Amino acid sequence: MVIENKLNINFNPTEKDIECIKEWLIEEINITNKGFYNNWNIIYDKYKTKEILVITDNEYPIGFLTYTTFDFCVRIDIFSIKPSERRKGVGKKFINEVFSFFKSKNILVLKLFCSPENSHLFWRKNGFEYYSLYEKDTKRRINMFKPLIKVLKSDTGVKSNLKINLWNCESHLKNKVPYKWSWDIILKDDKRTLVKPILFPIQGDWYMEFIVNDELIFSDKVKRFKENNDYPYTDFLFVTQLQCLI
Repeated sequence: MVIENKLNINFNPTEKDIECIKEWLIEEINITNKGFYNNWNIIYDKYKTKEILVITDNEYPIGFLTYTTFDFCVRIDIFSIKPSERRKGVGKKFINEVFSFFKSKNILVLKLFCSPENSHLFWRKNGFEYYSLYEKDTKRRINMFKPLIKVLKSDTGVKSNLKINLWNCESHLKNKVPYKWSWDIILKDDKRTLVKPILFPIQGDWYMEFIVNDELIFSDKVKRFKENNDYPYTDFLFVTQLQCLI
């Protein structure tokens, strides 16, 4: 896929492409003591499993991304641009094509953790949001995610008689703190499909409530919420329909 001039996305890189990447990763670590050459075995394994995308300039690899797929979610594992090509807009052009590629594969959301930590600035500029599944995350690593579809945001100010409240703690702690997020749900004319789905990173043991007309319909761990539909429990709350209303 040609992006601009001689820039191109290669979805099936060759062994020669991978060796070129290896060369500039070695050069980077020798000069700066930084980069991803220490992860070379992981990168090469991703090449063998066809979980790597490469951006080329005049057919020469100047950046790459490795990933892992989980149902409707892709985790970006490593993303790197050749040092001499940075601050030229290459990363932004590359990641925009990555978004299109994963959308075409019916991927709904991307997630990652930032390494190095200052890379969060790049991801934030490209639409990623911060999240934390555990208290220690705020101290040890920066997690981010980006839905590839339009989703219902929490706490929008729109009121509804259907509401999901979510705590970032287990049930035995929920009386000590207020809920962290709340979604007021609007349904389509069929009275069961959400106008916009909920797609949000979770920890399965978090406590949640589902309320209909002020009546508590569900109160338990989020991983037991049967309306987390279309897929079994994952690292995301994903609600497209409310079958209990049928």
